[in-house]
Amino acid sequence: MKVWTIRWVPIFVAAMAIGTAQAQTSAVPPGAGTAASPYQISQLAHLVWIGENAFFSSDKYYRLQNDIDASPTAGWNSGAGFAPIGTPALMFDGVFDGNAKTISRLTINRPPQVYEGLFGFCA
Repeated sequence: MKVWTIRWVPIFVAAMAIGTAQAQTSAVPPGAGTAASPYQISQLAHLVWIGENAFFSSDKYYRLQNDIDASPTAGWNSGAGFAPIGTPALMFDGVFDGNAKTISRLTINRPPQVYEGLFGFCA
């Protein structure tokens, strides 16, 4: 049986519908994804990358390096905001260490969906 661990980070979710369209880009974070050299998450683009690569998260380690202001997410996806990490088909299955840092002003405004949050589905 696989054991996964997520160390939660305080997250403030603002459900705001702002219609501006802004680019939601990803960037590969530094690190090897191992316990000794976790992926170093330091910007929004790294969080987007984790979501795009949730299928790749099994036995991978991620560590938040600094506080992240996620206010640009208010304009993403026609106001729906950040797409939660992990889907029913592609669940997040890694270790995320919040490192006592904060992701603030993250917008997720997807009322018809369930499992809304930074992590949508975890294995």
